[in-house]
Amino acid sequence: MTAASDLLEACLPLRRRSYATTAEAYRQAYTDVATTLPLFPPPMRHIDRPLPPHYATAPFLCTSGGRLERGTPDDVDELLAGYLVSGVSPAAPNIDVGGETVEVSSNGQARRALAAASAEGKSYWAACRAPVEHPSWWPVRAGAKAVPGFEHLICGEGASGIGMHRDRYREAEQPDRLVSTYLSLSRGRKHVLLLPPTDEGAAVAQQLGGEGCDDASGRASSQRACFPLLPSPDLLERVLAAGGFWFDLEAPKEESEEEES
Repeated sequence: MTAASDLLEACLPLRRRSYATTAEAYRQAYTDVATTLPLFPPPMRHIDRPLPPHYATAPFLCTSGGRLERGTPDDVDELLAGYLVSGVSPAAPNIDVGGETVEVSSNGQARRALAAASAEGKSYWAACRAPVEHPSWWPVRAGAKAVPGFEHLICGEGASGIGMHRDRYREAEQPDRLVSTYLSLSRGRKHVLLLPPTDEGAAVAQQLGGEGCDDASGRASSQRACFPLLPSPDLLERVLAAGGFWFDLEAPKEESEEEES
């Protein structure tokens, strides 16, 4: 079994799509059809106990993720009514509409901006603070230092993406520190690219996200860089040679959705 076959076994919706799991196969498919996607994920782990903080130093996949205490919104109306309200999200969310940052200072402004974007058929993403029930293996349950600023719900509509970045956490009067986080997918499909914190990883990140994308000041410009759904074979091989991963995740549909389709 390979990491790719383990992911396809655990994530059944991916089987509906065409993926290449070797660099040679991807290069051939890219030349012939250019519709086959890359599937080069980190290993799958089966975890049923809290991880020591030092253990989670390399990417992995598992089937046990976090849970939103208020449930997963299915559309923009449920997002606005369930999360962008007083008492749930303590601060205005980060919003991107049509590839541009939208500055909002309140949940009310955010609700109006996202409702308008959805009505006009524009792609968007929004990241808002939300109460999260962490999986049993997450180190915070074992007394590790939490990263409260990263307990976020990220919702999107259309082809949207956050761009190349490293997660940084800032505490009062303290320098930024890099942190490890986890991602749980509840709806839709997500294209994922992970790079190691090495010089070569940073060089590949800048090739994809632009000069300075790894700096806090470069984050805005990196979010504007279009993420290549189908990378060139040379780019994919450079990512893999750097120790990176390029893969998809897709959440299973709810029973009601299956009946409608």
